[in-house]
Amino acid sequence: MAKVGINKKADYEGWTNWETWNVALLIDNEERTSDLARQMAKNALTRRNRGQLNLDELAKQYARAFSRQERQVKKYHEDMAADARDERGQYESQQLQGKPELTQEEVAAMSSEDRVKHVGDSLQGIFFDMGGTSDWEKPM
Repeated sequence: MAKVGINKKADYEGWTNWETWNVALLIDNEERTSDLARQMAKNALTRRNRGQLNLDELAKQYARAFSRQERQVKKYHEDMAADARDERGQYESQQLQGKPELTQEEVAAMSSEDRVKHVGDSLQGIFFDMGGTSDWEKPM
């Protein structure tokens, strides 16, 4: 699939945004859809060379052909946004309840996996305290 043109700003891995990159990734990673995208591009070039290219119709064809991948990306984004809101809500709830911080002894008694999670949660708390928001919470 073609990446961002000269006049557009590439914000994510050479694509205009995460959603576009993720749909392209889904299309490129499946042989059937990858072959279809290449064939559609080849046909579009042939029609352009004949002076018969209709960009609006081509866009509609792509939208129809790859609607499943678009739905997958939207569902994934919605799920991740819900998880991000839940994490923020849990953190804010703990703050309101005045849940005490763990002591060094309690942290030391944790398994390595739990300690890593605790450090991540603590860093996320600092991020939220500083007014940070998750990219997942931003609308698509």
